[in-house]
Amino acid sequence: MRIIGGILGGRRLKAMKGPLIRPTADRVKEAVFGILGKEVVAGRVLDLCAGTGALGLEALSRGASFAVFVDKHPRACRLVEENLRGMGFADRGEIRCRELHRAVTELAKEGSTFDLLFFDPPYGEGMIGSGVAKIGTAGLIHPEGVLVVEAGRHETVPWPPEFVCRRT
Repeated sequence: MRIIGGILGGRRLKAMKGPLIRPTADRVKEAVFGILGKEVVAGRVLDLCAGTGALGLEALSRGASFAVFVDKHPRACRLVEENLRGMGFADRGEIRCRELHRAVTELAKEGSTFDLLFFDPPYGEGMIGSGVAKIGTAGLIHPEGVLVVEAGRHETVPWPPEFVCRRT
């Protein structure tokens, strides 16, 4: 697993073996960032269910100003921290080792907003619907911001009315 583009393109990320984390494949990252294009530049990023932090780190490499990484697993949080430090982005990232809904509630209470939000929950655990709904009501995304959801092949994303689905 590696950073695909930007100033750190080609650098390898630390990963974890086992079923705890399902990293986003390089080809999927390449497709997502190809679609996003310039929308990443200088924006604030939220990486929910961060795992290794690959999506948020990719955004930082491509010019995002700051990223918040959220994961409930302490091992994943330590891995994100190691990857942030290893890539030289320790001062441009924050890690919140919390359950998804709690982290979203905290960020909303703090008035945090983001230009780009990644939501890549574990497949098949029923988190897509409640997670997208929580994100929708929390007001974390700027009006022109983008939410990228990665779902399993047999899962559907129930888009709340406050979002416009541009592409699947």
